[in-house]
Amino acid sequence: YPVIVRPSRSALSASTAHARLDVGWAGVPCITLRAETEWTETLEAGWNRLAGSDPALVGRLLADAAFMDRTRPRPALFGDGRSAERVVAALEDLDRGRGAGA
Repeated sequence: YPVIVRPSRSALSASTAHARLDVGWAGVPCITLRAETEWTETLEAGWNRLAGSDPALVGRLLADAAFMDRTRPRPALFGDGRSAERVVAALEDLDRGRGAGA
């Protein structure tokens, strides 16, 4: 796959899906250089905007202070990164429930 990722001081423009997914988690606004995305959650959360191939729109998005604000809350769209801890805790609970003689 050809990957286009162009970081700037405070945003990322990308044509690859994984870069678009990671930016919201990392708190970096993303400008997608496509007319659509399959990851609509990133759009709905406000961390991704579609610009297609319109350089003027890219410029307007970079100038949008609310969009570029990296301090705004980031929803856990795809989990909170703590699933392994919860799996270990569940396994430990299960093991304790079986007792030493099981």
